[in-house]
Amino acid sequence: MHGAIYEPDTGKCVGGPCRGARLRPITVEERDTPEGRVVFWMPDDALRPA
Repeated sequence: MHGAIYEPDTGKCVGGPCRGARLRPITVEERDTPEGRVVFWMPDDALRPA
Protein backbone atom coordinates (compact mmCIF):
# COMPACT_ATOMS: atom_id res chain seq x y z
CA MET A 1 0.00 0.00 0.00
CA HIS A 2 2.89 2.42 0.66
CA GLY A 3 4.69 1.68 -2.62
CA ALA A 4 8.04 0.82 -1.05
CA ILE A 5 10.05 -2.10 -2.45
CA TYR A 6 12.51 -3.81 -0.12
CA GLU A 7 15.14 -6.52 -0.63
CA PRO A 8 13.97 -9.32 1.71
CA ASP A 9 17.49 -10.50 2.63
CA THR A 10 18.87 -7.08 3.58
CA GLY A 11 15.84 -4.84 4.25
CA LYS A 12 17.30 -2.24 1.89
CA CYS A 13 14.72 -0.10 0.09
CA VAL A 14 15.26 -0.31 -3.65
CA GLY A 15 12.21 1.58 -4.88
CA GLY A 16 9.43 3.92 -3.86
CA PRO A 17 9.33 6.71 -1.28
CA CYS A 18 11.98 5.13 0.97
CA ARG A 19 14.79 4.88 -1.60
CA GLY A 20 18.14 4.49 0.16
CA ALA A 21 16.64 3.71 3.59
CA ARG A 22 16.37 0.24 5.10
CA LEU A 23 14.19 -1.79 7.40
CA ARG A 24 15.66 -2.93 10.67
CA PRO A 25 14.97 -6.28 12.26
CA ILE A 26 12.87 -6.55 15.41
CA THR A 27 12.47 -9.49 17.76
CA VAL A 28 9.06 -11.15 17.81
CA GLU A 29 7.59 -14.04 19.81
CA GLU A 30 4.62 -16.25 19.04
CA ARG A 31 2.59 -17.25 22.09
CA ASP A 32 -0.47 -19.39 22.68
CA THR A 33 -3.07 -17.32 24.54
CA PRO A 34 -6.69 -17.97 25.52
CA GLU A 35 -7.65 -15.94 22.40
CA GLY A 36 -5.44 -18.07 20.12
CA ARG A 37 -1.88 -17.83 18.81
CA VAL A 38 -0.60 -14.24 19.01
CA VAL A 39 2.57 -12.55 17.74
CA PHE A 40 4.21 -10.04 20.09
CA TRP A 41 7.00 -7.63 19.14
CA MET A 42 9.67 -7.12 21.75
CA PRO A 43 10.90 -3.63 22.72
CA ASP A 44 14.60 -2.79 22.43
CA ASP A 45 16.78 0.29 22.89
CA ALA A 46 15.36 1.99 19.78
CA LEU A 47 11.80 0.67 19.72
CA ARG A 48 9.36 1.24 22.61
CA PRO A 49 5.56 1.23 22.89
CA ALA A 50 3.89 4.62 22.51
